[in-house]
Amino acid sequence: MNEDVKEIQWTDEAMMAFCQVYAGNMASKRVPFPASYNKYHKLKIQEKLEAFRKDWAEYQHKLQFPFQEGEEHWVLGGDGILRYSVWDDVSEEDHIADPDRRYFTFEQGMDMARRNGVLHDHADIVHALQAPTP
Repeated sequence: MNEDVKEIQWTDEAMMAFCQVYAGNMASKRVPFPASYNKYHKLKIQEKLEAFRKDWAEYQHKLQFPFQEGEEHWVLGGDGILRYSVWDDVSEEDHIADPDRRYFTFEQGMDMARRNGVLHDHADIVHALQAPTP
């Protein structure tokens, strides 16, 4: 493997994508990046694997998430409303669907709310985030 390509993580998703690329099924939904039949079809297995590693590494690099699982943050919705959230699997799906979303750390969101007169102290946010009880 080229030294400029780091080892990729062989997840189920990566294995299924490589199987589709190897079979020449570039239009498969299992291949999450644009792949060209002309790029891969005449390559030997090792060369296909090398080309796939490069493409997969680039795809994974683009998917780097702004937060880790469980981190509190704020996200600016398309409606212009700043919403509190905790990063989870749904957040990752939303980020993949719209990677240009604007995210803010918990502290940045609190500062913006204070500057706009929405919050005055931490107790305001705790009260605002409490789920209603039935």
